[in-house]
Amino acid sequence: MIPDEEKNLLSAQSRDYFQRMSNAAGRMQGLINDLLAYAQIEETSLNEQVDLQELLNTIKDEYDHVFNTGSGELQLGKLPIVPGNKVQLSQLFTNLISNAIKYAHAERKCRIEVSCLSCDAPDLIAVPTYIVTGKQ
Repeated sequence: MIPDEEKNLLSAQSRDYFQRMSNAAGRMQGLINDLLAYAQIEETSLNEQVDLQELLNTIKDEYDHVFNTGSGELQLGKLPIVPGNKVQLSQLFTNLISNAIKYAHAERKCRIEVSCLSCDAPDLIAVPTYIVTGKQ
């Protein structure tokens, strides 16, 4: 209500802070919804098609305050659509990226790369298999 009703009285920095708080609250609501969904996971939901490119772009947006300030960089290669559970995969990649940022060397820019290799071995594996790689 404050940003809407008093936005002309707020500085640009204050409006930015309110927008960040609003985004964080939205992410928190999403986490709560995800926890509720996780509690009700059935085996069939582990095979939904998850677009890793879209998922990682969403996570990248969540960390825009790090990547837009120049203190960090996240580069995404071409990522596949894979069977899995979107909530669990999102949590996995969020944790990996968060830890990479948190434990980055203090004197170096945090640079994270996420890419994918295809493991096509039809003699051994009946379904397409991918190796998602990351480095900091």
